[in-house]
Amino acid sequence: MGSGASSSKDAPHLAEYFKKLKAKTETTQEQMMDVGLAMLASGSADQAKKAKEEMLKWYEEEGKPCLTKSFEHHDKDKSGVLENAEAKVFFLNLIQETETFTLALAQSMAQKGLTLSIEMMKAMMGAADAKKMEKEAKAEIKKVLDAQKKDYDKRIKDYKDNKEARDADAFKVMDTSADGKIQLSEFLETFNPESDKQPVLLVALGFMTEQERVQQEQMKMMAAEGGAGGCEQQ
Repeated sequence: MGSGASSSKDAPHLAEYFKKLKAKTETTQEQMMDVGLAMLASGSADQAKKAKEEMLKWYEEEGKPCLTKSFEHHDKDKSGVLENAEAKVFFLNLIQETETFTLALAQSMAQKGLTLSIEMMKAMMGAADAKKMEKEAKAEIKKVLDAQKKDYDKRIKDYKDNKEARDADAFKVMDTSADGKIQLSEFLETFNPESDKQPVLLVALGFMTEQERVQQEQMKMMAAEGGAGGCEQQ
């Protein structure tokens, strides 16, 4: 399966978290598409605010319990904290599960977008022309997804080649108290939807570039401003 093979056997609760996150993210992205259309039509940002609230609710009710179990799974000595050796195992599992999640989500959303576009084309151009464009579009999507996987596999290889340094940088991101241990509260805060720590962690691990992190942060700020009518401060 390549260097980014799923670590679900080694980290079952982390895999379950990303499985649930994928399903929730797909729903949220579909909602945000509807939000964009609604805002263009009426200028209302109520749906964007609702989507944010639902994501936080999902995290508390579904995401956090999975992550808590993952923390406990990686806390092999049951000390209530992740020490350096335990964190190293978690970081490897995290980066591999992140790749699996990211690629699966990209494929799913691309397919849904294609299906919607084809239905619109059928109404405008007829079934035959739409079928031809669908075949061409599928080929292009496959090229993009294959290139994305190749890029992510390369990033994971780079992580493994520089694991000691990458793990040390990642540990510092999560160990906000700087006591040499990762507390459960620090662990959970990293994945909180309102926190910016997870992208920072992925940059430290080498799975995300700084440019990608900044772009993600800007998109998040734009969504927040839209959800508060441009008044909310981050």
